[in-house]
Amino acid sequence: MRIALPLFGTRVAPRCLYAESMLLVSVSNGKVNSRVARDTSGLSNDEWVDMLVELGIGMLICGAVPAHFRDEATARGVEIITNIAGEADDIINQLVKGTLAPGYGLSSKIAESENPKDKLLDSIDCIRCMDRVCLRGGKCRKGMETIIPPGNNGDIRKTLEVATDVALEKDPKLCRVAELVHYGIGMQYKNIGLAFCVEMFREAEILVGVLRRFFDVTPVCCKVGGITAEDVDLPEGPQDLVCNVVGQAHILNMKNTELNVIAGLCVGCDTLFTQYSKAPVTTLFVKDKSLANNPVGALFSKYYLDDLASEF
Repeated sequence: MRIALPLFGTRVAPRCLYAESMLLVSVSNGKVNSRVARDTSGLSNDEWVDMLVELGIGMLICGAVPAHFRDEATARGVEIITNIAGEADDIINQLVKGTLAPGYGLSSKIAESENPKDKLLDSIDCIRCMDRVCLRGGKCRKGMETIIPPGNNGDIRKTLEVATDVALEKDPKLCRVAELVHYGIGMQYKNIGLAFCVEMFREAEILVGVLRRFFDVTPVCCKVGGITAEDVDLPEGPQDLVCNVVGQAHILNMKNTELNVIAGLCVGCDTLFTQYSKAPVTTLFVKDKSLANNPVGALFSKYYLDDLASEF
């Protein structure tokens, strides 16, 4: 049988008809005989179906597809397995083993190991949990205690005590900034670092004015040090200053800050800063250029979700 998998990098494409390449695989007697990639950029819906038929594709394995495309392809003899996610090689292996089914990759996979702890660990998916006893104030399922540390370390306990005290305010009117202040005071911090994005300079300026009423604050901009793209061998050009989040962390480490606050660092830059910061890190607010710094809004907008999916 000849099988087609629309690709996004090395993964099955989330949206079939937006894939710019397709992996063609020949399978017989439980073995992969050949595989070759084919360009699919710019094809219309009808051209996709025509191509599948002309290539003698018996099965299309993909992510999401429009209903009309699925109906047309099925009517012309192409079996379609939809709602698949994951690495193409893994998907092919599952197909050969006869274990591939719609929805694969979107739900938890149980570990093949015979070790009960491995099986429990690999089965954890709190979104797909059917019990959700935690929402009723109950303990998680039996066996979890074998993979979760006791958490009775003194530093951990102190942090959780203060965080719980802030979270359990009887009158829940504390904004995020107020929570940060209450948490810092509860932890008896004196010296706080602020790693902020240059694009949020005004917000950082206001924030520092608030925090300095309670703590010593060291604010450090992401462009600190004047590092250029040429300095770190990036392709943007020698005149472009790049984000120097490792430098931010290094300066705050030298200042011996007790807590570092992220304000508006880009995705990826925030992970680097957290990695190199010696002090604990909390994110106070994030930058979202499209949604007025409210990224959660995208989850409740069909337009944004469809637009995101169409890009891949």
